Parts: sequence; structure tokens; C-alpha cells
Amino acid sequence: MAEKLADVAVSFSSVETQDLAKSYGRTRALAGVSVRIDAGKPCALLGPNGAGKTTFLAILATLARPTSGKVLYGGAPGVARATIGFCGHGALVYADLTARENLEWFGRYLGVAAWRARAGDLIARLDLAEIADRPARSFSRGQMQRLSIARALLVRPRLLLLDEPFAGLDAEACAAVRALVREEAEAGAVVIVSTHDFTALGGACVQAIVLRRGRVAATRAGDGPLDEAALRELYRQA
Repeated sequence: MAEKLADVAVSFSSVETQDLAKSYGRTRALAGVSVRIDAGKPCALLGPNGAGKTTFLAILATLARPTSGKVLYGGAPGVARATIGFCGHGALVYADLTARENLEWFGRYLGVAAWRARAGDLIARLDLAEIADRPARSFSRGQMQRLSIARALLVRPRLLLLDEPFAGLDAEACAAVRALVREEAEAGAVVIVSTHDFTALGGACVQAIVLRRGRVAATRAGDGPLDEAALRELYRQA
């Protein structure tokens, strides 16, 4: 049975990994990743294909277990899934339900306060109003991506993990996602965004981690938002 938000502690100030490693048979996806991401300071997760970014996010989301190492949520070794918002490569929605039905069902199931109003707000913010009452199976890639992001945000997560959220989105939708990332961070969430699209992400994050071959190749924490040029330079150096 899913944990209800009302039944769990929903606040933690950071997520930290200690020597995090993950192997799939002989393939090593992560090889001793030790990082800390603080609440309120959205983090860009960068790296080439195969660097371990998706595996790293899946472990933080409790959807995969590490081969070794630890994940600490505010200093504790466990976290309730109801506090996590995750948008991955799969939409994780019911294809035969409409966008509105999906969001309202998840809202009720997870015990989100004012779930109907929250669903309506996200439908408006992510420009889903015109298609909100169509079945999700009829959506384009970009429309499905916006619904997936809305589902991740529905619970007002304390840990928000977005894996390539800008894929398939137009410039207006990218701007909406950037604004939502900043808002969730300002509300006290730990936010991590993995992307190859420096243009879409620029200005939304204040720290960055670059993974390469399963290891941390570079990190940066600025005094203010990291723009596209800063992200590209850090990636180039790594």
C-alpha cells in the first residue's frame, strides 16, 4: 500500500551519497559517487550518454538498489516514496485515463492536500488545459512529457528528480519547467535535473555535478544561477 503524505515526515535538508556504486553484471554504471545536494539549491546533473546519470537518479528515487554505498536523506538512510517526485524516461501514467483523471487519481491515492486544485493548477501551468480530458494514449511526445512532469510535481515533493525533462518540449514549455524547478527549490525541496540541453536548463540551477564513466568528474556551486555558458564550460572541463 502506498504511503500517504499525511503519514510520513516530509522534510529533509539534503540528499547525500557516500561511495555509491552500481553494477549490472560486468557493466559498472556507478563507481563510488559521493556528493551532497542541499534543499533550495537546484542541481544540474550533466554527463555524456552512459555516464550513469539515469542510474544515479533511479537509486535516489528508490527505484533501484545500489550495489554498495549509501544514500542519506537529511542524514537518514531511508525516505518515504510519497515524498519523491520522479520524471524519468517512461511516463508512469495510465494511458487509458485522461490527463485530469491521472492527476486526480494519483492525488487522491497519495493523500495530496486539495488534490483537485493541485491537479488543476498543474494542468494550467504546463499548458495541458486543451487536452486535459483526452486519454493519455493519444498524446504527442511533448504532451506526454508535460503530463509526466505534472505527475512528478503533484505531491509537492521534498525530492524532485527530473531525467531529461526538456525532451520534446517547445521553448514555452521549457520556460514553464524552469519556473517550476525554481519554485519547488524555493519551497524547500531538493531538486536534481539531468539534461543534455544546456540552453533549456540555463539559469534554473545554482549547482552542478558532471558524471563521467560512473564517477564524479566535476562539481560546481555558484553564488547565483548557472547560465548556459557556465554549464557548457564545466562540461567541457570535465
